[in-house]
Formats: sequence, structure tokens, C-alpha cells
Amino acid sequence: MAADGPGGGSTQTHQVGLSIVPSSSTLDPSMAGRLTLRYRERDATVPGGDAPLVHVQVSLLSGETYAFAETLKPRKGYFSKGIRIRGEQDGEIANVFARYRSHRAEASIRWRTREAPVIEELQWQRRSYTLQTSKVRRALLYAPWEIVANDDELTIQVSPAGVIQITADEHIFQYDYELNAGVCVVDLISDQQDGTGTIEATLGDQRATADLRFSQARSGGLEIDLDIHDIPRRAWFEESTGVLRVNAGHQALSRILGSRDEGWPGQHSSAFQAMLAEVLATTIVRHSLSRTEEYSRDSDINVLFSTFDTKVATVAGRLQRALIGAEDLKAIAGSSR
Repeated sequence: MAADGPGGGSTQTHQVGLSIVPSSSTLDPSMAGRLTLRYRERDATVPGGDAPLVHVQVSLLSGETYAFAETLKPRKGYFSKGIRIRGEQDGEIANVFARYRSHRAEASIRWRTREAPVIEELQWQRRSYTLQTSKVRRALLYAPWEIVANDDELTIQVSPAGVIQITADEHIFQYDYELNAGVCVVDLISDQQDGTGTIEATLGDQRATADLRFSQARSGGLEIDLDIHDIPRRAWFEESTGVLRVNAGHQALSRILGSRDEGWPGQHSSAFQAMLAEVLATTIVRHSLSRTEEYSRDSDINVLFSTFDTKVATVAGRLQRALIGAEDLKAIAGSSR
């Protein structure tokens, strides 16, 4: 089945403190970047007094740096304002840093010429998907629009039968204007803790198959999304969604995680767990300091960064011992010398 255009809506929540939305983006050369600065107090009410004056610094890969300041506008329960980052040439990267009092936020923009992939046949977005226990896994199915327009029945089968559930009985192709093709969303869920399976889609005389791998969900409720992002960051935590985004394409991580086609086999390694501990420690400390009265006012920047580094080292050490264990930590430390 086919439908014209996307639909649906979402409810937005704004994290406490300072943030930049989106935190990463890729633009065509010369296109200006549009970002939004947001600031929200702990009690979710707009504070009295002057609106926040946020200082922004833009550092380019080419070495140029420029800065400006923006006064945020009061909204319902928070402050925000859109900012414009000038367009740059192909291959340039801008790291955008914002600060207000002790609060810090950052984002990155990359400019490059992008060619949309040509969808010539029925195909899954990925060759393999990993399903964690009792967690919904979203898979995207693409098809040339001329095939979708034939209005043939789409059938989806999973194997082993009875182990994997498809959350919807009916699947509809939406038109993707960038790809000039149809895209269908398929949500999967399974209680399997290990093993493999397959998912096969049939549309007319075309078939597409992807591999499925089962794994036990990580404890603590933290969702980790492994994917290849065309930005220089290793990983970042989205507080609004509770998802840790890991850039599997980063040079430092690609050799640890291995191939996407093999389901990122290195994601359970000690080296990868050490990286997770470091990212989580940075997020926890930044979140904690932003809510501490002692650092909620303008304070000495050197003292602030010294405190931040000390706390990150302490928290990271504890997390590494919990995630990895003492013996594996010694092995990692020895191999890095």
C-alpha cells in the first residue's frame, strides 16, 4: 500500500540547563546552519530578572574562530532563540560551543556534497538488525516508487516463527521526497536472548532479506544506538530521549566495533565498555554540576574545569570497574602504554 507524505506528531520536552538543537547536522556546501539555543531552569518555570545572555563560539576545522552573544527569548517554561551559523565550503566542519554561567552545550555542523542513494530494488535499510530482549527495534524497508505504485500486497515474514513479533498488522509505504522512493516502517520485538534469525519482505516479484541477531538488553534502562554518523564525535547522550548515540564510523571506534554487517561484534568488548564509561561519566558530571547551587552562578572558569575533570575521572573509574572488572581494566591499561 502507498500513502502520500508523512504524518503524525510528537510531544517535545526540554532538558534542564543549556542545550543546542540539533546537536549534529550535515548540510550542503554554502548552506547556513540553523540552530536553536535553549535554557530551562530546574523548576520548569521562567525565572525572573534578565533573560539569559548566551555566549557562542564557532571553531572551524580550517582554523578560523568567531564568536557572538545572543539574548534568549522567554517561552512557556523556558528560554530559547534561533541562531544562524554562516555557510561554509565543502569539507568544512564547525564546532559550536555555547555557555551561560556554568552551563555548557555544544554542537557540530559538517558541510559536504551529498548524493542521495538510488533505490533500484526492494531493500532493507540495513543488512542486519540486532534485537535486544523485549525492546522494540525499528527497521526501514525501501522500494522504488514505480513498484509501490503498482499497489501490490506487501508481505513480511520472520524466522524463526513465533520468536519474533511484528507490532503492526498492516504496513504502508510513505513517499520519501529525497530518495524519490517509498519507505515502510517495520517495528520488531523479541524475547530471545541469543541466536539469529531473518526477516523477508515480498512486494510483487521482488524480495528483500535482512539478518536478525538477538541479544540480552543492557541493565539500567539505558538505550544505546549504534550507527555510522558523518561527524567527528565519538558519542553523545541525548538527555531528552535517554539514548546514547554511538558513532560507529568514528576512527577510534570502528576498529573496536567491527563490521555493521556482522552486527558490531566488538560492542561487548572491554575496550568498548571503557569508552561507554567515559561518555557516561562526562554526562553525569555535567548534569550534576548544572544543578548544584555552588556552580549555578558565575564562577572562576579555571576552578570549574578543574572540578569537572576531577569528578569525571572519579566517576569514570567507578563505572569502568562496574562495567568491565579489575582484571580487564589492567589489560586495557597495559595495552595502551
